[in-house]
Amino acid sequence: MGLTSLAEPLQLLAGAPRTSGRDPFAYLGPFQTNRMGERHLYLWVALPGDGATIEPVTLRCGVVDYPLASSGADPRPDALRMAPYAAPAPWSAISVHALPDELLACLADGEAITLEAMTVTAGSERFARTSTAPEARLRAFYDATR
Repeated sequence: MGLTSLAEPLQLLAGAPRTSGRDPFAYLGPFQTNRMGERHLYLWVALPGDGATIEPVTLRCGVVDYPLASSGADPRPDALRMAPYAAPAPWSAISVHALPDELLACLADGEAITLEAMTVTAGSERFARTSTAPEARLRAFYDATR
């Protein structure tokens, strides 16, 4: 099975200060599987595992909210032999979601990105991309998957 992904996922920063020792980063990484010409797009998400995440997680791209329901406990869709990205920390909460074409196009266009998750310990937490400039690697990924 073929796999197309970024060299490394996008890093998002917590929108509010977190207590000492709590990871301030979340990560997003699009990837595409290709099994004998059958292609599927997914979004890999890594949240700090320091406060059990309650679904749904919502990704806002531009002005549109995309609820992300987990595809299950195994972050390797279509029986991948390995995950598309390395976990940023051993305690990261990893999930994989179907990636709609319109969301991938929004990411490639450089729209503002915010990830919101409900956690047991802190309630609602937001993570956002710190740069407002479009990322060439997202545009290249988008073009490669067309």
